[in-house]
Parts: sequence; structure tokens; C-alpha cells
Amino acid sequence: VTVTVLPLFFTKNYTLAAVAIAILGASVSGMFATMDLVGTKILDEDRLKNGMRREGLYNSLISILNKVSGLFTSLAYLLAGKVFGYMDGNNVGDRPDMAARFLLVIAPFVLFAAGYVLSHFLHFDERYEAPVDAEKE
Repeated sequence: VTVTVLPLFFTKNYTLAAVAIAILGASVSGMFATMDLVGTKILDEDRLKNGMRREGLYNSLISILNKVSGLFTSLAYLLAGKVFGYMDGNNVGDRPDMAARFLLVIAPFVLFAAGYVLSHFLHFDERYEAPVDAEKE
């Protein structure tokens, strides 16, 4: 996903932008599916390791992270205002094209790259792999 936003920065017409967004959409959908798979893996490992079911705790954490995403959006708009003079749709500043590229490409790229780096710190303990014929609850 991190790399797929970059072509949007260089698009100059609608057709190229539509192709770039279609590629971005495919990679974002893969990211969302992977997030669910990783979350399931974390829950399974936690259950085997601790003998407790804590799905509610993990789901509430995900909910908090979704709410915090508004902070990143606000920060991106603040930076667009400071750097490009962007205020709103009626007062777009001196460089509305760069402000839009910043909001649509640069800010997501930075966040995707940070997520990519942080994902390398996630390691699963193979001792807690669920057996194929695990007892059903």
C-alpha cells in the first residue's frame, strides 16, 4: 500500500488518476484483509498462551485506534494549512494542487510507511501455534 499511493502524486489527468486509484484500492483491500487475519492470529495466540478469552479487550483497542485516526487527519490538514495556505474548499491557498497532493499522497504515504516499519516489530511465538484438530469451544 505504501508504494501504491506514489503514482497519484505524478498524475496530471483523470484517466491516470483512475488507474492509480484502482491499483491503490486493490492494495488497500488486501491490507484490510491482512489486518483481520493478523488480529485473529493475535487472539488465537493469546488464548493458547494465557487460557483466557479477551476478544472484547482487543476489539475495544481497535476501536480506540480508529478514533485516533481523526488526530492524524487533523494533523495533515493543519500541515496543509501551514505549508500551502490551505484553509477549506473556498480558501484553497496559493498552491491548491500541492495541498491536494499532500493530503491525498504524502500524508498517507508517511503513515503507511510508519505502519510498515512498526509491523516489523510484530513477532508471533511459534510455541503457541494452535493445533489443526484443536478442541472446539
